[in-house]
Amino acid sequence: RSDIVSSNPDALDALEKSPLARQIVLGALDVHGVRAYLQSDEAVARILSRTGGHPDLIDLLLDADPLTPELRVERRLARIAPSARSLVEALAVLGRPAPVSTLAAVAGISPDVAGRADLGAGLLVRSLVDGGVVLAFERESDRDVTYALTPEHVRREMHARAVDACAEAFELEDAVRHAIAQGDLERASGLALAAAASLSARHAHAEAAILLEQPQPALVGRTKRERRHDCT
Repeated sequence: RSDIVSSNPDALDALEKSPLARQIVLGALDVHGVRAYLQSDEAVARILSRTGGHPDLIDLLLDADPLTPELRVERRLARIAPSARSLVEALAVLGRPAPVSTLAAVAGISPDVAGRADLGAGLLVRSLVDGGVVLAFERESDRDVTYALTPEHVRREMHARAVDACAEAFELEDAVRHAIAQGDLERASGLALAAAASLSARHAHAEAAILLEQPQPALVGRTKRERRHDCT
């Protein structure tokens, strides 16, 4: 599924490249699908919690205009405490499943506060990976919306902390991506060289070449902006 972040992206990438793999585009539910969805335990529980089981309120719920994806995510984020929202935003910035400890570092909050945060906004799922619990967005589209709803200055600060977190964990390719997103192209170039050297040592020369090219478009864009600024 393209709407869910994989907890094992390398295995998924290998599967997608298999000649036996095929993609299936899922459309909207038909009558039978809608009936099955509304009869699920989760859907019934949500309807009960919203209406108390009163028929008039159920009718009002059905008559209401559908929420946009942005408004749906915004409402769910508004239900949780600021510390929990920061962790969700950090997960959106990080762009991959991660444990709470990593999210706390990216969000800039203490591990104790992060450990007590109630993340029950209905946006995240927990998975067990290599013996540890990691959090991920249930839908990739929710990650995109959360990232867009996060103020730009907050995103930049989180990208900066993500550079440090990824570099400390020797996840240099991710560190390069976050440095570029932060706008620290000098650090991105240095990290790209270190990551490329590591890839070359593992005989992944093509991946190393691609990685070294990543900071270049951003550098060119900045040079053009600087030239325009000088002309003014």
